[in-house]
Amino acid sequence: MQVVRPYIKEYVLGEGDDLVSMVSGFFRKSISTAFGLPDELHRVLQLIEKNKLVTRTPDIKDSARLFYQVGQQFLFTILIIASCTFGYLFWKNGEHDMANYGFAATGIFLLLLVRSIRKGNKIHRRMF
Repeated sequence: MQVVRPYIKEYVLGEGDDLVSMVSGFFRKSISTAFGLPDELHRVLQLIEKNKLVTRTPDIKDSARLFYQVGQQFLFTILIIASCTFGYLFWKNGEHDMANYGFAATGIFLLLLVRSIRKGNKIHRRMF
């Protein structure tokens, strides 16, 4: 026990503190917090009474719109991959007219994806 005691004092209490000062400091902080809490609670209740309390809760409509945009972006990404694949396969088989339609569809879906991303960013900025 004599060997371990200096290490316990160093790591638990610190170098300059003893057990009595640590316990008294703890009680002093606890008491000041206990007396400070009713004052803070009284201030909040006064703000509520005057209708000046500001609460920030995310709007469920904006969350739903953002979720809709995510789904739309996922769908456009799948459509881009599919139309680009069809365009490439048509081009590889020598059907250049159909390949052009496939690549045009890829471009349209890409523009729609960019539009959806921009809308989602606007909704996200408005929420936070």
